[in-house]
Amino acid sequence: MAKRMANKALLISVVMVVLLPIVLISRASGEGNQNHTKLRVSVTGNKSGATQPVAGADVLVRSKTGQFEETARTDSQGNADISNVPFGKTLIQVTAPGWNNHGQTHELNKKELTIQVQLTSTGQENPTPTPTPTSTPTPAPTPSEEPAG
Repeated sequence: MAKRMANKALLISVVMVVLLPIVLISRASGEGNQNHTKLRVSVTGNKSGATQPVAGADVLVRSKTGQFEETARTDSQGNADISNVPFGKTLIQVTAPGWNNHGQTHELNKKELTIQVQLTSTGQENPTPTPTPTSTPTPAPTPSEEPAG
């Protein structure tokens, strides 16, 4: 009976040594994400009176503490996704050719958050050069063409 109790105690000890660290690690990693945001930045712009997604915009996300900084590029729908952004004051800066830069600080405090950014056009995305009219010199009248007077 004592031997059986010793075997059970040994088995329980082995299980605790093996399983306890696994449980603690998984719990710690889950808790680590409790104060983080899965962030989506949706970037649109208005050109020619129509709002459209801005593809290929660079989105910089930087925590005010400086402990987190990541850059992503918007997809064809104008969305950039960044995971594990810590809660707190966060700068979101968007740059794209042909659009004015946008930067604003946001307070992140939700597990998932979408922030809408509306860019304004610089008016110089694809400037089309205006042809300069060239003047054609008028030939001077030749002596034979001069009126007789």
